[in-house]
Amino acid sequence: MEHERQKIHQQILALDRERLKLKSKKKWVLPNFLLVPLILFISAMLTKDPGVVGVITILAFLGCCITYFGIISLPFIRLKTKLREVLLDTFMKTYHPTIEYQYFEGKKNVKEIIRSSKLISVNIFKEEDVIQGNMDGAQFYLSEIHLKKKSGKTERTVFKGMLFRIRIPGKNYPESKIQSNPEFMRKILGGLEKNEEHNFYYESDDLATIEKHIGSLFPFIKHLIQKNNDVRIKIKGDELVLLLESDIKFLDDPKPRLDKSFDNQEYYNKLAKHLNTFMFIIESLASGADALELEEKMKVKLENYKSVIKLRQEKE
Repeated sequence: MEHERQKIHQQILALDRERLKLKSKKKWVLPNFLLVPLILFISAMLTKDPGVVGVITILAFLGCCITYFGIISLPFIRLKTKLREVLLDTFMKTYHPTIEYQYFEGKKNVKEIIRSSKLISVNIFKEEDVIQGNMDGAQFYLSEIHLKKKSGKTERTVFKGMLFRIRIPGKNYPESKIQSNPEFMRKILGGLEKNEEHNFYYESDDLATIEKHIGSLFPFIKHLIQKNNDVRIKIKGDELVLLLESDIKFLDDPKPRLDKSFDNQEYYNKLAKHLNTFMFIIESLASGADALELEEKMKVKLENYKSVIKLRQEKE
């Protein structure tokens, strides 16, 4: 295990050396790129033709922006992606070695999942940092999403947070929805039951059956609602979809920067905290296990992770 940690740390240091090269390159690239439009602008001014001056200046500036993106910005984006992959890999292997997973940086299935769940009505779907895998036979899908509604020229955010989809073999739940705060008209028109004890609204094709099969999760759902303002759940057959409003940046907290080392204790700790939280949610929903017991286990794992990182740094 120690050999594996050292290997991963060397990978991070190698990525950090690449970051330093880009940082050094930026020091001479940026001034030179700003100088080019200035020279062309002065040259164009000598023609005394305002149209020529404007066109040449704009084209020069755009050309410099595109070149800078290709030389500095794009390589740094690739470095950040590799960093996420390395850290995610080490965390999952260390604390969730039995979980098979895949990581995707950009949008994948958010539109399909949201539309089929009918939990929310939007027409702009943004998604990043997708993790999908298998936990003890349950298939899970996790991502950070930003959903918007566009009407004419106006866009407004409807939901921003985390998306979970879990498929549990052998389950056949009646179609049901659970919401922490349904729309005002839905409350007025009826069709929703209020669970006073756990403070959520729900509807189902078979309320008795859904209460019997997932009633053990009601305290956990209440816990999620207490931690997050907007919680929406769709259950049907063997599938459960959860929308959890959150300001978490998931794999970008804090956001990696060109002028800051990748070997960052704060980044390690927050990534571990976020992933522990999300694995805890998935395991709770998939297994129906005691949520408080699982939460304590996750806290212990997180503290162990912090101790390992601290010990490694002291040795160095």
